[in-house]
Amino acid sequence: MLLLLKKKSMPMVFVAVILLISVNASTQSLPPINEPDNNRPLAFAGVSDSITVSTTSLSAIIEKRQGDTITINTGNGTVIEGVLELITSKYNNALKTVSIRIISPEKILFSISRILLPSDKILYRGIITGKNTGDCFELVQNDDQYTFIKKNINKFRAE
Repeated sequence: MLLLLKKKSMPMVFVAVILLISVNASTQSLPPINEPDNNRPLAFAGVSDSITVSTTSLSAIIEKRQGDTITINTGNGTVIEGVLELITSKYNNALKTVSIRIISPEKILFSISRILLPSDKILYRGIITGKNTGDCFELVQNDDQYTFIKKNINKFRAE
């Protein structure tokens, strides 16, 4: 009879232990939740919403060396200056990416990739963005013309 009582009380002891553990865990402080900051400052507020850039300028950037100073004169008078910090290449140079640190008070990075397609066509993809900014520029192709289009990152983060 004593053995029978012990077997019946085992599940109750197990439940009591689980309750004690869960109560103890709930009283401990949880790490803070890092919500996105949807009110980041707009680094490009005073810049045009679109900046046209020639394929010649993009090609010249890809051919630069690490440490070189980059200056891009855009079609609408905007000048982008920076220092080429990183070059990566894959697939026998079919994909080449360069990263340029833009000279500005904010920490802004310009990354551009050249993609050589099997048809020998060349595509460029790129973005200009900052670590703590609420906006960016994305390189968009329209026929044979490339344009940096301003995007509001805060808007996308809020949705």
